[in-house]
Formats: sequence, C-alpha cells, structure tokens
Amino acid sequence: MMNEILNLLNLYVSDNQRNVQQIGQVADAIDDPKLKSIISEMQPKELQVIGLFEINTEVSLKELPKLLGVSQASTSRITAKLEENDLISRHKTELNNKEWLLDLTKTGQEILVIKQEIDQKRQARLNELTKNYSQADLEKIVGFLRELVKVDGE
Repeated sequence: MMNEILNLLNLYVSDNQRNVQQIGQVADAIDDPKLKSIISEMQPKELQVIGLFEINTEVSLKELPKLLGVSQASTSRITAKLEENDLISRHKTELNNKEWLLDLTKTGQEILVIKQEIDQKRQARLNELTKNYSQADLEKIVGFLRELVKVDGE
C-alpha cells in the first residue's frame, strides 16, 4: 500500500506535462500575441514565481530558492528569463544595498491574472474530486500531506 501511495504521489508531482498542457490551453485563449508567446513558453516554476505576487507586492530574491524548493542556480535562471520577458523587475532594498527585491511589471500582472484562471480551474477540479469526502476525511488527508512534506524535506 505504501509503495502505491508513493508511486501515485510521484506521478502527480512529476507530471510537468499536465502543467504545461494547462498553460498551453490558457495561452490558446489569449488574443494578445505577445502575451500568448510569453505564456506558451513558460515553465511551471516560472509561473510559480509569478504566483508569489498574489499575496506579496515584492518578493525577496534571497528567499526565492526556499520558496520554490530549488537551487540558487535554478532561481537565477528562472528570474533571468522572467526579466528577459519583462515580467519582473528587480531593485535593491532601501535598508540593505546587497539584497534584491523583485516586482511584477505590467505584463507580469497580466500573466498573474492568467495564472489565477489556471488556479481556479484546478480548484474546481479539486472540489469535484473531494465532494464525497467528509470534513474529517479531508483534514486527515491534509494532515498526511503536511507530514509527507516534512518527511520529504528531511
């Protein structure tokens, strides 16, 4: 049973194809050629960076590897591509000239709206999948996933 759980979780987590497909479907519905081109070439981690701005107006470049669960080198590549596509900009903090903060550009804000549409579709699918579970069952699932994240992080 544990092997099956692990295998299914691995399939779900590693299924970048599903994420890329959802991004592509959203891109197909966009009329603006520039936005369409940008989003159709985005990788899930790049979209995840954009999603960090849902609750923050600025994101610390120093904290990004921890937030994304990737290396500093990966973070550098991701942010460089996002800057190149004019989705984010960076500036030094007022208190510490060594620390960089990221901001969303106007184009980045448009991509954030698109990301929120993707998230709404995922939320609707999750609601459909869990509609027959009790609140207690869902709390157990959440508890299990939280413990799994702790185990995986050790």
